[in-house]
Amino acid sequence: MGSPKLAIRFRNVGVDTIEEHQSLIGSIGSVYWGWWKKAFEDVCSDTFSSLEYGDEIYIFNNDEKKCHIGVVARASLEGIPSEDAIFIPEYYRGNRDKVAGWFRFTEIKECDYDFSIGSEFGEHTLIQLVGRKKELGESIKKIDAKDRSVILQFSDLHFGDDYAFGMESSLDIYTGDKCKLSEAICSDIEGLGLRNEIAAILVTGDLTTKANWSDSVKSEINLFFKKLRDFFGLKKEQVIVCPGNHDFHRIDGGVVPPVQQYESQIEYEHETSYRAFIQQLNKKLIDSPIDTVEILKLKNVDVALCTLNSCKVSSTKFTEYGYVGDRGLTALRALQKISEPRTFKMMALHHHLLPINPVEHLSEKISMTLDATILLDTASEVGVKLAIHGHQHTPALIKFDKKFSVDDRDKKPVTVVSSGSTSVHHGRRIDGIVNCYSLINFKPDGADLEVRKLHHGRIFGGTLYKERIGYE
Repeated sequence: MGSPKLAIRFRNVGVDTIEEHQSLIGSIGSVYWGWWKKAFEDVCSDTFSSLEYGDEIYIFNNDEKKCHIGVVARASLEGIPSEDAIFIPEYYRGNRDKVAGWFRFTEIKECDYDFSIGSEFGEHTLIQLVGRKKELGESIKKIDAKDRSVILQFSDLHFGDDYAFGMESSLDIYTGDKCKLSEAICSDIEGLGLRNEIAAILVTGDLTTKANWSDSVKSEINLFFKKLRDFFGLKKEQVIVCPGNHDFHRIDGGVVPPVQQYESQIEYEHETSYRAFIQQLNKKLIDSPIDTVEILKLKNVDVALCTLNSCKVSSTKFTEYGYVGDRGLTALRALQKISEPRTFKMMALHHHLLPINPVEHLSEKISMTLDATILLDTASEVGVKLAIHGHQHTPALIKFDKKFSVDDRDKKPVTVVSSGSTSVHHGRRIDGIVNCYSLINFKPDGADLEVRKLHHGRIFGGTLYKERIGYE
């Protein structure tokens, strides 16, 4: 029998997965467990074929920090014949043709959660426990821009139905009274004398509107970023993106039946289009963790940037909330290990960390990140100076400086910036709120944050607000 050769990961979406499978073991003696493979994952045919009767595999629920062991009767990468369908839990019996592989378990027993294995899944749903390798070191890469000093930041571009500017593919600069977004941004930065200082572009989510990944929308987004890269002399790797709720396929609002929740989320197809496009946009491999740390080596300082996926809530009544979870916290805590002098630590995500609107009704769109408190506490502990996000199209700046006792006196404040929307149309903005973008200029004595407003019929901008963020 020996040690488990495989570990699989699942999450509860509308059902208690373990209970559903154990119920069939109790009533008919065994159960099929389906492996819902992500599109980018390898099939692992050798490992499947090597499993024998009585072998064990780990079954991880990383969200709830629970682990079980499944005792294998057989494993197969082939489909299940119709006469054996009764051994599949009813809630996904009708979708068995979408399952990549099957384990037939005679027993599922609880065991202690192993954090060292749980942290290794990354974006995968199945890992081999023989000859496995850690992902954390691989997720930290360095971007060399030592002759430059500025990060250009966008949020909520909303290409598609909610886009406010002229099409990048149109022949003229102006389409009616709308200029192209690339023209407005490039002209504004040229006027500021910063064209040759842009070291990277950071996007905090919502490239699209309602996950519209049609060829025409993808073409517009690609053309927009190509124009910026050409203008500023950047490589694809210098475009850094974290996802927004509009970038993943999700069910809009409300509570939907458990089976529909399961079908829409458990196959991870809601992420596939986004992942494929990001690989095309900036060469980030499709199976790379979305929660990552990258180090930008700039002229005056190194910037350790942690980008987080806050779009992990499945299709329930909490769909519109943000949630980062343990994978993101692991990435954020990795900043603790970066102790080189002259390193500025910052984090970026899509959903809000602090409230900025007067009222948020539970029946309406929600902006808050459910685990915002632990994210902000952790950010303060690891030395994050700046946290930046988008989502509700409203620019704002708040200082987070929580202290409960004298023991917290060494905690430093975190500047939290809600960066508004760069190009969503007026119908998706509160009256009086303009489109905007941000510049973070890392000077020898501190970082200057400037939020700039954009105009649609003209190609010059203006300052909404400025803030100095010290290095110490």
